[in-house]
This record gives sequence, structure tokens and C-alpha cells, in this order.
Amino acid sequence: MNSTSVSLAMPASVTERAAEELAETLQPYPPVQATKKPPLIFSQPLGQKQEQISQNEKVKKPLSFHMTFLALNICVLLVSLDATALSVAVPVITDDLNGTTLEAFWASLCFLLVSVAVMPIITSLSDVLGRKIPLYASLIIFIVGSIVFAVANNMGVLILGRVLQGLGGGGLDVLGEVVLADITSLKERPLYLGLFSIPMAGGAICRPIIGAALAEKVSWRWIGLINLPFGVTGLLLFFFFLRLKAIETTLASKIARLDWIGMVLFVVGSTLFSLPLSWAGSLYPWASYETLVSFILGLLILILFGFYEERPIQPLFLYRIFKSRTAIFTLFGSFVHGAVLNGGLLYLLLSFQATFRETPFRSAIEVLPICVFIVVFSIFGAVSVEVLRKYKLLVIAAWPCLAVGVGLFALWKPGVSDGMKYGPQVLAGVGLGVLFTICTFPMNAS
Repeated sequence: MNSTSVSLAMPASVTERAAEELAETLQPYPPVQATKKPPLIFSQPLGQKQEQISQNEKVKKPLSFHMTFLALNICVLLVSLDATALSVAVPVITDDLNGTTLEAFWASLCFLLVSVAVMPIITSLSDVLGRKIPLYASLIIFIVGSIVFAVANNMGVLILGRVLQGLGGGGLDVLGEVVLADITSLKERPLYLGLFSIPMAGGAICRPIIGAALAEKVSWRWIGLINLPFGVTGLLLFFFFLRLKAIETTLASKIARLDWIGMVLFVVGSTLFSLPLSWAGSLYPWASYETLVSFILGLLILILFGFYEERPIQPLFLYRIFKSRTAIFTLFGSFVHGAVLNGGLLYLLLSFQATFRETPFRSAIEVLPICVFIVVFSIFGAVSVEVLRKYKLLVIAAWPCLAVGVGLFALWKPGVSDGMKYGPQVLAGVGLGVLFTICTFPMNAS
């Protein structure tokens, strides 16, 4: 028997009395009127609601936002300065500390190698533990590494300092953009990402000149000491002004969500894959077993890592991004851009010292064209996207400029003209600068 048949079987007096009692109970409340549209908060997710509010209203940013943005810029400037500032100073440092060629190789490489390995790990930790703990830890480790580097009395201690700087620098580099995404809306994000790229590019200009000037004119130890006031300032600004809601779960549940196996696979695989690309042709031949075994083993581990990432609850990489063609091409483009920016500038400096027999300081001056154009066109890219609200044509135009500029570097030899020295730098700087700002926009848009 269903509910309808039960109500029909009840006496009429009972039904009428119940209806009167129900009407008296509901009388204090206003009548509910049908609406054509549901309330906004129920008609769309909260994130979309915030985006719509931000599009319709220009809300004045509080002081905490501006101070946090300043701290993020300080951190990214530090990382950008430190990434390859040591490259022009390595000969001076090696002579001062009686280092070997192998130690000089590791001193130059370890910062970038460690930074790349820890970036996805730090991001995963911040998703589980919240942003503040990994951010504070990264900045403190970077400061400690700078101190260890500055007081080193042998190459082993100096390399340890660079490793610590790489650990902290990798975290600061990736968390800078993550925190910026947390405190900005999707519409205003391109503008702030463009502004955020200015200290990155500014560091690219300053780092070779500062590294060479300090190594030749003062002391190479100041390459580490100069980080301390900026690092402490950034730490204090974060402590007093960073406003992010903590993740309210138990420590045990946070730890259980971490992708520990994925972390190990990625660190081991990326390290084994990257090392032979760095030492091949210098420490070991390309066809040597040291190079081939490390390269093949690293590649296999990274492939295993890719298949494994579909399993964890909180994967190191969101597996669904590998099913998006836009995401795959964006990641590949970011990889190439980063490789050319960091590796290209590093070996560009060494080329001027080895090919043209320039001093470290003079080499830093010689690469000013590419550095200046990186800064100018990173600003141009940010402003263009903000004004035009389009980025596709900029991406299409930037890659050929970068490819032609970098390709012309292969024609360098002693005695080339000034036009051949500086023209390719201008082309490469235009491409690198534009892509500095908009390289990851396709993934954000998709």
C-alpha cells in the first residue's frame, strides 16, 4: 500500500485538523515565491562565482596582497639571480679553492639539477600541507644554503651550499606562481603573471654581471651573501602579510595522501636522465657506457613514473593533463623555453670566455643584448595580452624568432663580426622574452 492510499483512507476530520495545525505552524514564515533564476551561489561553483564578481567589480586590493606580491617578486628575483650567477665565477672560485674540473662541473650544475627535481615534489606537498609550510621551508633552506656557500673553504662545502640553494630555489620558483594563482582571479592573472616575469627577466640581466663583478672586483663569496638581506625581507613579508587558509586535516591523513613512490621515481629518473645530457662530450663521450646507461635507465624510470601516476590519490602530476593535447604541447614548450633560457645563457657566457677569450666580466657585458631584449619583450608580452586579450599570434611569432636566433649561435667562431655576435642575441631575446610571459597561458585557458 503506498502513501497515497493511506491518506485517502484517513477520516476527513483528521485530515482537516492536521492541515489547520500545519498552517498555524508555517504562519510566522514569509511565503516562498518562485523565482525565474536560482540564487547565484547555487547556480554555479564558488570559483566561477568569484570569477564573475571579479569581472563585474574592480575590487581594490588590500595591503596584504601587495606586500605578498612584493615578497613573491623578491623570491623569484633571488632564484633568477642565483640560477647561473656562478657560471662566470667558476674559474675564479676553482682557483681560489684549488678545485678540480669535476668539482667545478658539479658546482655549476647542481643548483639547476636539484631545483628541477624538487619542483613537482614541493608543489605536491603544498597541495596536501598548504602553501605556507613549504614556502617558509624553501626560503629558509635557500638562506641557509647561501650562508654555507659564502663561508665554504673547499669545493665540497661549496657544492653542499649550492645543493641547499637548489632545494630552496626550486621550491620558491614553483610556489611563487602557485601562490600567485591562489590570490588572483583568472581574468587578472595574465597581468600579474606578466609583472611577475619582470624580476625573473631582470635577474637574467643582472646575474652574469653581478657574478662576474663580485668575483673579479670584490669576492666571489658575496654571490651568496648578497642573498641574505633580500631573503630575510621576503620571509618577514610572508610572515606578516601572507593570507592563505590552512588545510584542516590531521597530519597523518596529510602524509598518507602524499605520492611517496612517485616522488622517488621522479627524482631518480629525472636525475639519471639529466646527468648524461650535462656531462656528455665533456666528462665522458656521448657513446660511453656511463652516458648511455644513465640516459636509458633514467628514461625507462620516467616512463614507469608516467604509467604509475594514474594510481595515487594525490599524484605528483595530475594524470588527466597528459590526455590534453594543449597541455602536452604547453608543457613541452615550457621545457624547451626553460632549457634554452637557463642552459643557453650559461653556455653563452662560457662561449665568450672560450671562443672569444673574454674575461668573465667582459663576457657578462657581451650578453647584455639578449638579456635586455628578454626584459623588454617580457613586458611587451604581458601588456599585449592584457590589452588584446589574445596570445596565440604572439606564441606563433615568438618561437621562430627563438629558433633562428639560437640556430645562428652555431655559426660563431673566432673573428666573427659584431653583427653576427649580437644579431642572434636580439632574435633569441625577443622569443625568450615574449614566451617568458605567455608560455603557460594555453594551459591556464584550457
